[in-house]
Amino acid sequence: MEFIVAAAVGIFLVALLLFLYFYYADNTLDLLGAPVDWSDFATFFGGVLGPLVLWVFLFLLLYLLRQQKSELVNAVRESRAQDRLRCLQQFENEIAPILRREFATADATRRVEFADYIEGVFPFPKVPDTYFKASLEKLLRVTANYCEAIGAYRADLHDNFLFDIHETRARDLVACLDKLREHLSPMARQALSFCKAHLDEKKDSRAQMKSAATAA
Repeated sequence: MEFIVAAAVGIFLVALLLFLYFYYADNTLDLLGAPVDWSDFATFFGGVLGPLVLWVFLFLLLYLLRQQKSELVNAVRESRAQDRLRCLQQFENEIAPILRREFATADATRRVEFADYIEGVFPFPKVPDTYFKASLEKLLRVTANYCEAIGAYRADLHDNFLFDIHETRARDLVACLDKLREHLSPMARQALSFCKAHLDEKKDSRAQMKSAATAA
């Protein structure tokens, strides 16, 4: 847009100079006339058109520098977004193997994935073994870090669809763990509360933005 404006201004100024030279100054230019006419014409445009061309090139240079700065800022922002998405993906890659762990049932006739216990597909064991407890503690610890990262990265990734996928998965996992609150230790319940707080920051930020818009 700036380039079009600069070109339009340049054309207007050239037309204005032609008007001033031929009409206001009452000059004429005969193609077959005396060389002095061409000399005066060249002197007039050499003295006026030179600074005009210089101004146009200066404007174009500033425009190019501005475009390069904008592209650099976008590249840095995109690189930072990709780094943070990779961080979230690492948390998800750490959660997936935990949910795929298998445990023997009471009758030892089948094995059940840990995800089935968390999602409520299979009843939570009344007396979980040490491995089961360790798996649950690790899942809560990684989920807490996962939710904390989501809350910290929301400002930069709120319009990224991959971030929305991570947030949805984290909310589903926290919702499943919240249904098992009665089986969790007090410390685990506190960690789960922190997870919900980090995920609910989105609602709080939207409410603040809506209040600010109403006040304005």
